[in-house]
Amino acid sequence: MEITKINGKSGFVKGGTTTGIYTFKDKSVLIIDPGLSSARGNRLSQMLEDSSLRARYCITTHEHLDHFEAYSSIKNHFTGCSFFCSENTKRFLQSPKFFTTYIYGANPHKKLLGNTKASIFDFDIEDTIKQGQFKLSDIKFQAYELNGHSNGDIGILSPDKVLYVGDALFDYHIMKKYDFPFIFDVEKYLKSLELIDEIDFDYCVIGHSKSIYNKDEITDIVSKNKDNVNRYVNEIYNLLEQPYTREELLSKIISDNDLKLDYKEYHYYYSTLGSMLTLLIDNDQIQYEVENGLVYYYKL
Repeated sequence: MEITKINGKSGFVKGGTTTGIYTFKDKSVLIIDPGLSSARGNRLSQMLEDSSLRARYCITTHEHLDHFEAYSSIKNHFTGCSFFCSENTKRFLQSPKFFTTYIYGANPHKKLLGNTKASIFDFDIEDTIKQGQFKLSDIKFQAYELNGHSNGDIGILSPDKVLYVGDALFDYHIMKKYDFPFIFDVEKYLKSLELIDEIDFDYCVIGHSKSIYNKDEITDIVSKNKDNVNRYVNEIYNLLEQPYTREELLSKIISDNDLKLDYKEYHYYYSTLGSMLTLLIDNDQIQYEVENGLVYYYKL
């Protein structure tokens, strides 16, 4: 494990979740999205110690476990390492079952919760980050609200014009592997893609990617993300020439697109479908009707 320099004092560490690193003059660092598991947190901490660096700040781009779980072990290695997130993310982190509750629609059972331990969420949040400029150790950073994938996404722009976007963008291989992406709010997601296109940056770090992209390359990735989401929205709209229940519609989408899934991924797909139905209903493109105890959706 090592820090790979991108530009100036901005870099990253490879992993299942790509971790952003900004190094200050005093050898302290900002960690963006430390990643999943205490084991990764331990490896990151050891790498920093071996390089005579220390973790001083940590930011998670959003509330999903694979972006912040490793902080629990980092804070044990580096006393005083402060944690920051958006206001919406804070609400989720202060209620550990909140995420699985809205995915499942009720109190989630133990098989859906998995092996997540409550102790992972046992830490203080120093402050919340809003869109706009903020300072850490007198260095100016810029935050952008990039909601859509989750309800609390933020992107962080470093002084070196390196943009860390978390899961506000899906890389090519993620779009291929997870063709029907997890999106909480499709309308906000598409607006966030537009915002990414407008931000002035030189390089971009995506949450799950083995590559660092320049501005021109990100423009293409943004376009591919838009195309992928709009393709599914249009597919759903066209299927609703005839009435479908939400479960029937999801089954059809999974079958027609040969999507692979397990029990937990089914609920992620179900949630994404719900957000796409919301978009179509709010745009007055589809309607619903309750019949014989079932809710049917259909095109207007």
